[in-house]
Amino acid sequence: MILEKRTRVVCGMSGGVDSSATAALLLEQGYDVVGITLKLWPQDCVNRAEDKCCGPQAVTDARMVAHSLDIPYYVIDEIETFQREVMDYFAAEYRHDIITPIAPAALDTEIGSLWGTTNGFGEQPLVLKELYWQQHIEKDRLIARIGKIDPENYYNSNYWQSDSKYFMNQAFSSFPVRAFPGNGLGANLTAKLSDEWYVSSGIQDAQGKKTVAGFDTFFEDFNLFSAFEVGLTPTLEGYGRGNYRFTAWYRDHGDSNGTPHDAGFDLSFDQHVGKHWIPFLRYGIGEGNINGIDQMVSGGVGWEGRLVTQSDVAGLAGSWGQPSDDDLDDQFALELFYRMQVSPDNQLTVGYQVIVNPVFEPGDDVVGVFELRWRISM
Repeated sequence: MILEKRTRVVCGMSGGVDSSATAALLLEQGYDVVGITLKLWPQDCVNRAEDKCCGPQAVTDARMVAHSLDIPYYVIDEIETFQREVMDYFAAEYRHDIITPIAPAALDTEIGSLWGTTNGFGEQPLVLKELYWQQHIEKDRLIARIGKIDPENYYNSNYWQSDSKYFMNQAFSSFPVRAFPGNGLGANLTAKLSDEWYVSSGIQDAQGKKTVAGFDTFFEDFNLFSAFEVGLTPTLEGYGRGNYRFTAWYRDHGDSNGTPHDAGFDLSFDQHVGKHWIPFLRYGIGEGNINGIDQMVSGGVGWEGRLVTQSDVAGLAGSWGQPSDDDLDDQFALELFYRMQVSPDNQLTVGYQVIVNPVFEPGDDVVGVFELRWRISM
C-alpha cells in the first residue's frame, strides 16, 4: 500500500536483521523513514563480542544499512540521561543477593505481578530524601511546607502504609493505582478547619525522584503533580481515632523521562477499634496511564500489642486490581505478616504473600512469596 501523504516514522536501528528489515518494510510502504541509534554507554570496546548495547560496531552496521536504503540516520547521545534515569536508579533500588539474585524491588517482574511485592524495598546510596521549610501559622491551623517533599506523606496516606514496618506488598504498603511521583521540589499547604476536619493541597515536580535534586526537571520542564485532599479525623467513643481521606490528583506528562499524564481519585480509611485492632479500607480509580491499573481495592486488619514481646504487630489483608489493558485478567493478592520487637532497636518480620492470577504470567494461577525483614534502628 502506497500512502498518499508520506508520514514520518523514526526507526530505532541496531544494525541487526530485525531493525534493518523493519526500516526497509516501512520504506517500501511509503513512509518517510528516519533511522536513529541511541548511544547509551561510554564505549571502549573494539571487539563485537565484548560490545554493549548499540556500541561502535552496531552504529557502523546501522549507518551502512541506512546508507543502502538511502534514509537519514542519526546517532543520539543519551549516555548521561541513561546513567541518571536508569542505571543510578537501578543501583539505588537493588540489594545484594543472599539466597536469590533477584532483588526484592524486581520480584514483581519475575513473577508477572501487576504491582510490586514490595514498595521499592532495597539498598540505597546516601541521599537527601527530603529537605523543606515548614511554617506553622495561627497555632497550627495552617501549615505551609516548601522544598523537596514526599507526596505520600501528605496525600492519601494510611496507618499501615510503610513497607519498612508493616505490610510489604505494594497494595498495602503504598497504593499503586496512584501514580504519585517520587520525592521532588514542591509545596504543600494544610489547613485545619476544625478539630476533626482538614484540607491539604499542593504541587510538586511530576518527575521527582528521591535520588536526585530535581532542579533541572522542575525549573526547565515544569511538569507538575497536583493534589487536593479533604480529611476527617474523628475520635469515636469506645473505639479510638480514625482517619478518613478523600483525594483527587493530576500528574502532567514528563518531558525528560517520557512518562504520560495521569489522574485519579482515591479513598483511604483506617479506624482504631479498641486498644489493639485497626482495620483499613482503600479504593482508587484512575486513568492507568503510568502504572497500568484502572481500579484497585485493598483492605484488611492489623493488630498491635503484646504477644511474644511488648510491641508486636500482625496483619492480614487482601486486594483486587483491574489492569488498564482490557485483554488482561484482574489480579488478587493476600498478605499475612507478624513483626516481633527483638530488642529496642531491632524488629524481625516474617510473612507470606499469595498472588492470584499474576496478569503477565497467564500460565500461573497462584504464586507464593515468602518474606523476611530485619529492621535495625540507629
